[in-house]
Amino acid sequence: REGVPKGREKEFPAILLPGLRCWLFFLECRANICFAGMLGFAVGVRGLTETRAASTAGRRRGVVNMRSRLPSNSAGDLYVDSACIDCDVCRWMVPDVFDREQGQSVVMHQPVGDDMMRAALQAAVACPVGSIRTETPNQLAKAARDDFPIPVHESLVDIYYNGFNSEKSFSANSYLVVDRELGGVFIDSPRYNSALAKSIEKKCGDLGVNYMILTHSDDVADHARWAERFGLTRIMHKNQI
Repeated sequence: REGVPKGREKEFPAILLPGLRCWLFFLECRANICFAGMLGFAVGVRGLTETRAASTAGRRRGVVNMRSRLPSNSAGDLYVDSACIDCDVCRWMVPDVFDREQGQSVVMHQPVGDDMMRAALQAAVACPVGSIRTETPNQLAKAARDDFPIPVHESLVDIYYNGFNSEKSFSANSYLVVDRELGGVFIDSPRYNSALAKSIEKKCGDLGVNYMILTHSDDVADHARWAERFGLTRIMHKNQI
């Protein structure tokens, strides 16, 4: 891998982390967050607009009442419906279950066992348009929702994937970093959900949820609702405002 000393690859495990650019941005902010103005960052987001959200909502309005099970799904209880926007979230979360067919995600293989089904239902929670469904109610659905935020990797301590991707941000992934000095730090905004808010609050404990780093103007989603919920400071590069 590029940048890894030859012969030492095992010391630097490769980790697939969608939205890797946000971590580079976080590392830059981490050392300077208290002096954001000196680095050309804007603390507090002013005049942010949810770009193209209105047109996207209009596009969906015509299909929301015409959802149907995609014929490419494998036979079984779990399926993806016709409202899928081909965002790839379910495919990177559970590649053993979901795949791409004719420009949309489908259930290529039905989940086997409770663990795989729970993972598939986590993908359903993350889906920005609610396209992943079951023919019958599943008893694991609530547990899958309450699993978020989930650790991104066993080797990355206190870094979590929030799930609840938002169509407003074109399904950008959002993460939570629990820093022992800064407290809870959002990397981009997930879709607002009160259950997720409670889970994040519990995860951060006395450290609090204090910052939201917005890496791009397209990825702001429900930033205002999260700021209202936690009273957090939003940070964005001045060129994105």
